[in-house]
Amino acid sequence: MVVEQGSARPKIPRLSYEYFSRTVDPITRERVGYVPLERAVIFPGVVTFNESDYVLDLGSGPGDSMDYLMSSARSCVRDKIHWLASEPSVLDCEVIRGRFGGRVGVANLDAVAAVKYAKNYNKIFFINGIHLLSPQGRAELFKSIRPGQEFTFTSTFIEEGLSSKVQEEVIAPWIETLFSEARDHGLDRRAMVKKMREVKEQTWSMERYKEELNNAAFNVRLFALEEMPCTWESYRTISHFPPFVKNIFPDEVSDRTAAVLSFRALMKTMHRLGKNWNDPAPRNTLVVVVRKAT
Repeated sequence: MVVEQGSARPKIPRLSYEYFSRTVDPITRERVGYVPLERAVIFPGVVTFNESDYVLDLGSGPGDSMDYLMSSARSCVRDKIHWLASEPSVLDCEVIRGRFGGRVGVANLDAVAAVKYAKNYNKIFFINGIHLLSPQGRAELFKSIRPGQEFTFTSTFIEEGLSSKVQEEVIAPWIETLFSEARDHGLDRRAMVKKMREVKEQTWSMERYKEELNNAAFNVRLFALEEMPCTWESYRTISHFPPFVKNIFPDEVSDRTAAVLSFRALMKTMHRLGKNWNDPAPRNTLVVVVRKAT
């Protein structure tokens, strides 16, 4: 593995999620792509940065979470911190290199491999990606966290505590249309229901997270369920993301077919409800800050 820097950052498409993350919600007056990590960072005494820190961002994507982490550090210590972004996508790694230049190291690694590689990094972040790991993969990740390391992660689509408004206005109509699309495509809806129930119990359950954190001997500093003021654009991004659709459709359905049906269902739902990509569509997210005892 090589940690290196790169060059120019590509132009941001106007309709990208990053574009909307900088757009202010007319109702809540907050950025529509508001990341719940911000609440953990600004929570007094929960997450702070010091000049001696080594900060690792897992699953960085194009670097949005790293950008926020760096902006959250005080200017007097920001340039003294060692920053490392890890991302399994080669394309996103190139984006990060162009975006941050020599200020951030880049590791083309998945989450577990990155944690094992960056043994001397004392603060580790994994923003809205841990729920895409299997229970076995998550257990391996938790095991890889070393005593003394602080681990902050968020997990989206936790159904416990999801407001009835979100269920009624976003989730329920989309799932209803998705089942209709699956039926028209000749798929077994009962198999989909079974798969979704298994995933909910094993992957997106608060109680499951609590059990796993306890088994991994973590000291929990923050465990809070937050509602994010996002837009329908955030659901567009997720609707055709392979790790997400794998958690809905039976294994025999190809990734491409699942992604097409999921995105088509989302488009039909929005059309029926008269929604646009930049209309508010909240999601809830679990925010967790833990540390292993030394």
